[in-house]
Amino acid sequence: MNASTPSEATKARFAELIRTYEPKLPGKFAQMVPFKVWIEELRAKRGSYDTIRVLRETVNVLVSNDTVFSVLPRRHCQKIPSRT
Repeated sequence: MNASTPSEATKARFAELIRTYEPKLPGKFAQMVPFKVWIEELRAKRGSYDTIRVLRETVNVLVSNDTVFSVLPRRHCQKIPSRT
């Protein structure tokens, strides 16, 4: 066996590592991920970001509103058709 050629087991292990790789989330963002579903539910009920802030502080989750916003899916504004 040539020393510069990796074994099939090594290649398989490397491929498995690549398939299961998940990037590390920034600390504050990772802190919000467990709350994402509930925040989305509150936003669907038209809860404000200030309400989310108050509730976060109640359970001692101290992150900025920007961090909360970054956890939520992006909603693009619809273009308003111009009247011609």
